[in-house]
Amino acid sequence: MPFAEFYVGKKFAASDDNGGGPRFTLVDGSPVDSAVNCSVDGTGLIITNNAGNWTDVAIDDWIIWDVNNILLNGQEWRRITALPAANQITVHAVVNGGGAGGPNVEVIVGGQWSTIDHSLGNTVGTDCEVTPVSRNDAGDYPKVNIQGGFAPGVNDYIENLKVNTSGPGVYYQGYEVVPGDGCPNGLRPVVRSAAAVDLLDLNMNDKRVFVDIHLKQVHDSNLLDSFFFPTSELNFFSRCLFEWNASTAGTRYILSANVFGSHFSDCEFSMNNAGVGTITIASTMNRMVRCYFHGGDHVTYGNCYFLGSIVVFCVSVDSVNGCGLYLTAGSKAFNCIAYNNAGVGFSSSHPSCMVNNSIAMNNGTFGFSSPEGLKWSNNCAFGNTIVDYIGVGGITNRFPNCFTADPMFRNAGAGDFRLNAGSPCIGAAMLLLPFSDDIDEAISRLDIGVFQTGVVVGTPLKTQD
Repeated sequence: MPFAEFYVGKKFAASDDNGGGPRFTLVDGSPVDSAVNCSVDGTGLIITNNAGNWTDVAIDDWIIWDVNNILLNGQEWRRITALPAANQITVHAVVNGGGAGGPNVEVIVGGQWSTIDHSLGNTVGTDCEVTPVSRNDAGDYPKVNIQGGFAPGVNDYIENLKVNTSGPGVYYQGYEVVPGDGCPNGLRPVVRSAAAVDLLDLNMNDKRVFVDIHLKQVHDSNLLDSFFFPTSELNFFSRCLFEWNASTAGTRYILSANVFGSHFSDCEFSMNNAGVGTITIASTMNRMVRCYFHGGDHVTYGNCYFLGSIVVFCVSVDSVNGCGLYLTAGSKAFNCIAYNNAGVGFSSSHPSCMVNNSIAMNNGTFGFSSPEGLKWSNNCAFGNTIVDYIGVGGITNRFPNCFTADPMFRNAGAGDFRLNAGSPCIGAAMLLLPFSDDIDEAISRLDIGVFQTGVVVGTPLKTQD
């Protein structure tokens, strides 16, 4: 579907609300219109060009107010709602805190939001507001293109991605050079918080999309949360990096339990805690596909715990404390790997949980620990410190079709979990419905673990070379 397009980056480019794309090219960088001597009246809504008339403005264009940050609020992104005079525009939400400001304030029409030190999608009336009102005349949702492509640590971040007022349907996508390029070099735009607040607060609105975004928490607060009840549902995250890179004295979450019913695919969750607290992931009724977890230090949950979630083709490694994957409340893990975690590889405290087609290797206590309930089948364990399988009835009754053997990873220590030829995991998995739709069992084969050596139709998997 088409979108009302917006652009966020380090060079000026077009943003408009007309559904026809930019009003000028990204390459040439020329604004639709601009003025260096502007003022806003006492309502904070009517902006006057003190040097003459506007030459090219239209209702539903977007402007950048205070390009040079000379007023208290700095840059603010607003939509034009009326043209009261040839030298005046009216915007949809107040600038400068709702008071008079100027002269000599620079305004760019059809501009690109500056990357550094400005909020994106913040609360009504401040900074860049992207709401359901931002739809174009055709009713299309807003799409916010955020530029990355910068070396880590070199002005590579945006402060404060707040979408608690953005409403459903807003699409946030990172890019390196050209919008939609998918960040081919992995240099996603970095979004971080300017203070100790939850970095991404989804609030109670649902159905947002985030693609190719690096969400980095550098303060002692949660990374992804939904502060109010009812919580946020049906959001979609793809190829995003969630990074905790801060000290904490308490328990903090990269993904809090208040964000549920959402989908995460091809995402990485990296927990780096320099403090004395704990960092983990709480996933409630979410679906995690081809995700990578590492570095958690919760004494029980380790990297992550899942409540009523589905986890498929995921890898959990190097927890500082606790488990690789901790399952409860009906969670299911299929074709996953738990490697070199401080505690149990796969652990459950609830009889409704299940782990199938998975590998636990070199974990600090047990490989698979399931006290009662559903049987866990077709798993491989090897090199776990205390015992590979522990549960009622032992491996014979509790873990059918499970075995202890070296899975023969190519180079697990370097993070290469592809299977070498001759691995006992090749072709040893069970086909699982409904997670493997449209499979022809006569010709399909599924391996234990994440990376597949064969072809299975309809399954979200990683196929190795």
